[in-house]
Amino acid sequence: FFLMAEIALRETIKGYFQQLTEGCGRASCRNQHCASNPLSTKKDPKEAALESFRLAQQFGITRLCMRPLILELKQAVARFNSDGTEEDVRAAIQHIFSTIDGVALAFSRTTGTEFSLDQQMLTDAYNLITQTGDGRFVDNLMSATASLAQATKVALSRWPASLAGTPAPSVPQSHAPTPAPATSTPTPASTPAPVHSSTPAPAPVSSTTSVSPVSTAEGATPSSESPSIPPALVALAVLFENPLFIDSIFADLFYELFRIVKTLPASAHSYLIKWWAEHIPVELEPLVSRVQQYVTIHVLTAAAATERYLINVDMNVEMTLVTLSLLHSANSARAQDGRPALDPAAFRNDAVEEHFQPRVNYELWRRAGVSTRHFSLCQFPFLLSAKDLSLMLSEENHEGHVEHANQLEALLYGREIMYLALVVSREQVIRDTMTQLGAIAREDPRALRKKLRVKFIGEEGVDEGGVQKEFFQVIFRNLFDPDYGMFLYNTDTRLHWFNRSSLESPGEFQLLGTIIGIALYNNVILDLHFPKAVYKKLKGQAVGLAELREFDPALGQGLDALLAYPGDDIADVFGWHFCIEYDEFGVTKTVDFCENGRDIPLTQANKHEFVRLYTKYILEDSIVTQFEAFRAGFNRVVGDSRVVSALVGPTELELLLIGTLDLDLMQLRARAAYDGFHPDSPLIKWLWEILGSMTDTEKRQFLAFTTGSERVPAGGLAGLRLVVVKQGGDSDRLPSAHTCFNALMLPAYSTKEKLARLLRLAIPHSEGFGMF
Repeated sequence: FFLMAEIALRETIKGYFQQLTEGCGRASCRNQHCASNPLSTKKDPKEAALESFRLAQQFGITRLCMRPLILELKQAVARFNSDGTEEDVRAAIQHIFSTIDGVALAFSRTTGTEFSLDQQMLTDAYNLITQTGDGRFVDNLMSATASLAQATKVALSRWPASLAGTPAPSVPQSHAPTPAPATSTPTPASTPAPVHSSTPAPAPVSSTTSVSPVSTAEGATPSSESPSIPPALVALAVLFENPLFIDSIFADLFYELFRIVKTLPASAHSYLIKWWAEHIPVELEPLVSRVQQYVTIHVLTAAAATERYLINVDMNVEMTLVTLSLLHSANSARAQDGRPALDPAAFRNDAVEEHFQPRVNYELWRRAGVSTRHFSLCQFPFLLSAKDLSLMLSEENHEGHVEHANQLEALLYGREIMYLALVVSREQVIRDTMTQLGAIAREDPRALRKKLRVKFIGEEGVDEGGVQKEFFQVIFRNLFDPDYGMFLYNTDTRLHWFNRSSLESPGEFQLLGTIIGIALYNNVILDLHFPKAVYKKLKGQAVGLAELREFDPALGQGLDALLAYPGDDIADVFGWHFCIEYDEFGVTKTVDFCENGRDIPLTQANKHEFVRLYTKYILEDSIVTQFEAFRAGFNRVVGDSRVVSALVGPTELELLLIGTLDLDLMQLRARAAYDGFHPDSPLIKWLWEILGSMTDTEKRQFLAFTTGSERVPAGGLAGLRLVVVKQGGDSDRLPSAHTCFNALMLPAYSTKEKLARLLRLAIPHSEGFGMF
């Protein structure tokens, strides 16, 4: 209903004029018609007047960064901040809340899209937030003892039955803050149910889902087939859009909203998730940013005022994070349904990250319920970075070893009892590893989480990390060798998938899963090339056509074309039946997707079922034996991990195992250390110049040469310490490296050209420890 006819042309032109001459005040503004955009310049009044008229006529309000009333309010607040006069603010608020159209204008989006409320729902919300009992809503708004939130409290108290008795919309439990793990070992079944792509998307908010105050005031329970949103929650959702909260002087009011949200029952949280899930990213982002701003300001202020600030006792942070978690859940619902969504990174907070203490948070999370004065950030896993999760795994592993370590055995048999020690030959690495790990798992499965130490038979080198890294490279090269036949390789996507026709025993697939689990607990970055479907399946989440497209785009496009084809001659055009034929060692095999599937032709009526069954066969049915063995091996190491079960999702698991592709080698420079050189040495300056000019292939080779892995750890290269060691004077010797120490050994080459030439000759050759 936000049409040009509902907004005075004069106000719209005024808004554009202020936008062109003064800007909207946002440093990140990208509106080309705004002076705050870094790429734009402020226009002079004459030019701005003409341009404002043109924009208003051509675009209406859709190119305004803020609506005119919001601009009016910001100006009033600015005057209040400068001279302490609150009359302008009072007048601006009165203007906004004096009419329903004023509320509509004030709460409209800043992107030109319409607000989710229809006229009736907005009317209901307006009545709720203005009828506070004494009829002095604006005065209460400015009062030190009353607030917007108080109006919502009154509204919420009118419809207790609607909050307690109305069935909540279908929102998966994983949207709620993650509960603490049980003190006993959890089973995979205790993990909150994931959101699958088949989960119905929340229906758009419309007049058909609106509930009048009469229906809910009497405690009527709407049909579960068409869940309704209680008007009190509509009012609460509207209040979160309030433009007052763009200014910090109203922080106390916003905190009251956070407090209300935290005390609401789970059914009300589900309604709010449903509501916010209808926000497209450009609508959701301002809400997320606003909540994040309050979290950041509060944490930094509290930390500055307290010498030893512990975020886990700060209840203001906790109640704010509850609201942020609901917004994250709404965003996740959009993503799981295939709708545009915000990047998950938008929900992480640098200030919270800075005060994250792994041991404290793990212990509080593990013992949740013992104390009501503390909370754990693990209850909000979306806040945790891959680095944080890695630290949590270390805490969990440390706890397990402390509880189960037999100190007498350690004294009798030496410190090796504290390690997972393997002695293998390069020629028989798979056989040797399977034999030794199998024996260890049978005796004590927890030993698989110990720090890994590897020795290659006939090779020198004490394993301080580098030999371990190479062990993973060697065994993965063997397991993924095309001649070994365990995996199929897609040359277009450079991804591996399980070979349904593999002749290898399930033991090899179980070994791979076990090795991956061991790598997870040893913080080793692996050269894995799996599609996301593998990580989702490991976490028990459903996979479908989207995952198939990632591994095999050509097949995905073919199935998409089938779904899009409108003709009744679909069977003749595609020639498919409900079966699949493939060649296995020269013999053609046919597998039916259902009973007598080879006799069932495609039709417009059954094409969606065909695609579902085809996808299910490729990603699940055809590889049951291989994948279940692989999963069993992985769970042999991490199956009883509370951290992996409750905190690590598919995306985080992938990041922990394979790192990132960020190849900014300059991040290494900040923490680099030197032995025999100093940061201003000519050779060191040449080195960083050369690294900065390398191709991506050369950068990966350099990382493998110096660290043992071409992948970047989840925390980024800034978390690695490269040590550059002087190895004699100028010579023609190639550079060398100690991967266990991330050390680069360089002779004092006389020229930059010589350093570049010899370094590029050395870095492709990064395997073998005989030189050490």
